[in-house]
Amino acid sequence: MDDNGEFNWRRYPGTENFLRELLRDMTRKNGLLRRMAADFREVADIDLFDMVDHFTMPRDEVFVDRLQTLGLRREMQYASFTVYAAPGTYLPRVLVDAPNGRLGEGAAVRVERLSDFLLTQGFAREMEGRPYSRLRRSHLTRDNDISVWAVERRSFGIFEPDYPDTGYLPNYFRAREMWETRSRQGHPVELLDQAIQLARQLVDLLGQDVAAHLVLEAERKYWQNRNRAAQRQRIRQERLGIGWANHDHHTFRCTRQLLPHLVTLMETLGFTRRERFYAGAEAGWGAQVMEHAGSGFTLFLDIDLSPEEVQGDFSRERLPELEQLGTIGLWCGLHGDSVLQAGLHHLAVRTDFRRASDRLPERQVEIMDPFSDFDFLKQAFTRGETWAVDPRRIDTLLRLKRITPQQAEEFGAHGAVGSHLEIIQRTDGFKGFNQKTVSDIIQRTDPRQA
Repeated sequence: MDDNGEFNWRRYPGTENFLRELLRDMTRKNGLLRRMAADFREVADIDLFDMVDHFTMPRDEVFVDRLQTLGLRREMQYASFTVYAAPGTYLPRVLVDAPNGRLGEGAAVRVERLSDFLLTQGFAREMEGRPYSRLRRSHLTRDNDISVWAVERRSFGIFEPDYPDTGYLPNYFRAREMWETRSRQGHPVELLDQAIQLARQLVDLLGQDVAAHLVLEAERKYWQNRNRAAQRQRIRQERLGIGWANHDHHTFRCTRQLLPHLVTLMETLGFTRRERFYAGAEAGWGAQVMEHAGSGFTLFLDIDLSPEEVQGDFSRERLPELEQLGTIGLWCGLHGDSVLQAGLHHLAVRTDFRRASDRLPERQVEIMDPFSDFDFLKQAFTRGETWAVDPRRIDTLLRLKRITPQQAEEFGAHGAVGSHLEIIQRTDGFKGFNQKTVSDIIQRTDPRQA
């Protein structure tokens, strides 16, 4: 990692194994969980464990002691249950009944939109919580004393159904339309300043958790419209009714001068800065990782970076232009910044990595060689989309001598690599990323290498 020592992410194999065994035991007893585990794997190459929002357990002091020994800490206290979480991991929470609680033993599966899940799975069930609120849920079944729930959430600050006042829903739709119809064409600094002001309005209307959720939902929609691999994987996941609930991180590419504006935009929505990355002089690339504890999202904000800039806080400083564009700068020069014209560079989704790597090519989705292949972290991109490039952008890059005449001719005739879908698998509760080999994939996705 970098000098942010607090982000030296650790592995927790014992904690994850304990929670996986909890799910395995419930799956042995509950027919619906068995069917869901098989369907998620067969239809979309997804491990059911990655879709567990939380477990519920009856009160047992020995069990609570075991949770605490494994590193789970009390996160919230409700009248009828206590929420335990494993800090520094991505692992699901555990809700433990109060002495007179009624949750019992069970598992809650997270989905993007509850009504879609119920429709797809053929359930006619009550939905608790108001539409588009911070948390909605449905109780699906109770079999052998194991309950199964489906949960739609826009905030991890709540574990009971949310019932906002009657003004909430009009505000939600107003906010969504405001963000989806914002201008993406024009002077980049002015557009980002407008986006920051708009984000403040969204937060005033909905709060940071829901505002961040709404913004990233819109950004995924914009990206998906331009990425065939995403469309094909989305169809598979819609057969299950889960949407993009298996998201791991969203990656925005950014020109150097605009990064402080982009960070301010995300901080307005409630994101906080995590570790900074530098992939090495040969890659010329760096990134600021950001996380939203309330909504559960993680971001990569990628920029060109020189070796002498590593020690500074490049997420705050306005960096000067480099004489030569790196991979990120050229991509932005050809397509625009991710938060503006280009859209996300990629969305990473949790999968059964080996299975997805084998099966996606059967659906005409080519997988590039992995850039992380550890027991605890596996990552690979789909082959990048080729996008046509606006001739005006090519002319500007050529005039500024950022590309050669031969490259200008190539980009004009054949376009340039655009966005990807990333498949990722995590184990051992590992929440971090791989800095050492990521420079290779950055170089392999450089438009000049196509």
